[in-house]
Amino acid sequence: MADRAGIAKGTIYLYFQTKEDLFEAVVRDAFAPLLERLTGALELPSAKSAVILRFIIETLYRQMVATEKREILRLLIAEAKRFPTLVSFYHREAVSRGKAIVAEILRRGIESGEFRDGPATRYPEVIIGPAILAAIWKLVFEPVDPMDLDEMIEAHLDLVLNSILK
Repeated sequence: MADRAGIAKGTIYLYFQTKEDLFEAVVRDAFAPLLERLTGALELPSAKSAVILRFIIETLYRQMVATEKREILRLLIAEAKRFPTLVSFYHREAVSRGKAIVAEILRRGIESGEFRDGPATRYPEVIIGPAILAAIWKLVFEPVDPMDLDEMIEAHLDLVLNSILK
């Protein structure tokens, strides 16, 4: 990464004391704007829950899966045992906040009668799961079996919406 930035490896430590500090800055820089955008979608009270959920899923793909931000996932998986505080930080700053956003829109959809109350609407992880799969697929299998993200998004939306819409 230092090579791509045109600096010496040690230069980064003028700005960050540890690798953990650098990771935290990268995560905040990558996910804070994304999470704010998704939270902003919740502030559209007249929008149907399915429209907002579609926006959330599409944004997740366009802003995470389709970009280099998915590399954070690779780093997290590779370093989780050596740096458990990174896992806690990522969970607190990205996962739990994203999960809360999805849970809120599912709750609203159930309350408005738009979504069925059932196992899928009780577990935001199930709703987001295909996007995590897509990110991992892009990280690992893309060179041998490329994924068409537009088709994956449509398949994801079809699966989710047809399982929860009333």
